[in-house]
Amino acid sequence: METISGTETPIRDCRVLPREADGKGYEALYLYVVDGKTINQVTEIRSEMLLSALIGRKNKPVCFVRFMRPLLTDPVAEAASHRQFRGFVRQMWTAIRITDSQTESLSTPAVL
Repeated sequence: METISGTETPIRDCRVLPREADGKGYEALYLYVVDGKTINQVTEIRSEMLLSALIGRKNKPVCFVRFMRPLLTDPVAEAASHRQFRGFVRQMWTAIRITDSQTESLSTPAVL
């Protein structure tokens, strides 16, 4: 299991590789937030959504948070980019931390 650096928050790390040799690949870090709880497994989020539907909370919002960056071909530059990306994700997660009260407000229409 991966965690956001400096936290206990689980996050999924995925590399999307190109089919062609000259294509670009990407690194993606993602997670879901339900009831203020972070989930990094697709099977677990499906279970949470099914459970919510069965107990009558089918309108409970699910937040999907994804960070992406292009992969680099130079190994030294790639390592530096990876470290910088992890730092960026940590800072952004700290700034946007999604809580249960925030997801509850998403199910209520906003009035402008």
